[in-house]
Amino acid sequence: MGAGKDSRWTEFEKGFSNQLAFRDSNLGDSLVMSHLIACRMATYRDCQDEAWTHLPTVGIGHLETWMPAAGDVDTLRGRLDASGLTLVMLDAKCDITADDHAEVLAPQLDRCAAVSCPIFCLPIKAGEMDRAEVYARLRRLGDEADRRDLTVVLETPPDLLPTGRVALETIPAVDHPRVRVNFDPANICYYNDRLDPIAELRTMIEFVHAVHLKDSVGRAGEWNFPPLGQGVVDFPALFADRKSTRLNSSHTDISRMPSSA
Repeated sequence: MGAGKDSRWTEFEKGFSNQLAFRDSNLGDSLVMSHLIACRMATYRDCQDEAWTHLPTVGIGHLETWMPAAGDVDTLRGRLDASGLTLVMLDAKCDITADDHAEVLAPQLDRCAAVSCPIFCLPIKAGEMDRAEVYARLRRLGDEADRRDLTVVLETPPDLLPTGRVALETIPAVDHPRVRVNFDPANICYYNDRLDPIAELRTMIEFVHAVHLKDSVGRAGEWNFPPLGQGVVDFPALFADRKSTRLNSSHTDISRMPSSA
């Protein structure tokens, strides 16, 4: 967009350029090339239509977005083909404690496979359900994902994956290679008081399959996620750990803009 762009787009470009500057100054070419970096479509907020043409101009070729509705799969395929972007993660929705959870998840898994997206991201909460039953349901989800050659990554919710220690209980209990963690350092800060997200990453790193690049002001319960490098998350340390052999090469980083969920 040239002259006459509205204030929404100007504000977005300013925030996005801040993140790119952080990437270029702190990561280095070798790291950018060695791990796939994508952008979450929702970070564009009400400028999402522009994202399809803007992302390739700043060197981002991969995308995370919401699960398409059943009737929107062909539309999503068409936009991916036209833009040259590759979809790496779809955000699903399901109450894992509901009786119909399997019926809700199955068509979403099918749509994820239909658009050749390898990662199925699921935010879940166990609530009052017996943990053994939650683990069994996630194990069956892993079986369904495996049939479609997908990997399920669980968001860092307040009960199942709030810390590295709890992750070391949850993921081994699920005991399925297709069920892994989507690590979000800002969520660690949001759900816990005075925990170091990098220390938590190091604890659970063998189970981490994707990372949301999101900063935090570091205060529990405060919905305030500033541009990368302006909060408390030590991203150089995060990426130094990410370069270790403890993390597999299919690992994906998703950039999330300030104040996004």
